[in-house]
Amino acid sequence: MKKVIGIGVALVAGAGIYFGGDFITKTDKPQKVEATQVTVSDKEDIQYKMMNAVDFYSSAEGSFTLKNDRRHANYTVDYAVSLGANPTGTVKTADQGVPRSLENFSNDKTTTVFYKTRSVDVMDTIPISQTVAKARTISKTPSDAASQILARYEVLSDGELAAIYRKENLIMSRASESLFPQELAMNYLKDYKNWEIGETVKMNGLDAVTINGVFDAGFKEKYDGIDKFELYVAKDTGILLGYKLLEGTDVIETLVTHNIVLNKPVTTTNYDPAAVSTFKQM
Repeated sequence: MKKVIGIGVALVAGAGIYFGGDFITKTDKPQKVEATQVTVSDKEDIQYKMMNAVDFYSSAEGSFTLKNDRRHANYTVDYAVSLGANPTGTVKTADQGVPRSLENFSNDKTTTVFYKTRSVDVMDTIPISQTVAKARTISKTPSDAASQILARYEVLSDGELAAIYRKENLIMSRASESLFPQELAMNYLKDYKNWEIGETVKMNGLDAVTINGVFDAGFKEKYDGIDKFELYVAKDTGILLGYKLLEGTDVIETLVTHNIVLNKPVTTTNYDPAAVSTFKQM
């Protein structure tokens, strides 16, 4: 699948983290690990991992909250995803604590329950086994990352850059904003002059790379004056653990991971779409 790049993922589907107020607790704050010298290959390595995060873990279970006060958005995503030959997943979304949707991905079928309208939408999709891209068999060292990153961009006849996205996010829905942040990586990080790697911190028990960057004038004009971003990316997997988008010093949008467990058996309950009343009580 090819998609024309417009710098930046749509807001309320982006990345950020807010350490002020009561949005997250003191124990959620990242703890500094160590300082290291940053090279171009380090940038290639972390961007590559974000673009291919699903190659670096077999399962994930956890939750995160994305908040944007300007757009009155405050939703929490709980997820349990298992990858492999027969991928399955359950993704629950709540808006300010009120359940809004539950999606199940299994047996080559996507079942979605929308709580807001008390309706059930069972969608027979293209079999997941046919749409999930095969993992690229390559060395995952920084020296190889550069050519693999370039291979995911294409210059169209009109001169526009196009990104070639992998399809594993079909079993993740909104959980892909954290678990498979390929769109963010290919938009926010495509110009290495616009961002730098900072210190390594501990978040949710994982080593996380901090990234600080700026957006170009086009992005700032399109997205409410937002001009800077800070990302917290799991060093070993490329999973996006947190971010914040800023206008000057004002925090506009944040994403905070509350908990995450990788490479352990997960519970992907086969939800009964007929039991709407059960979902109502969640």
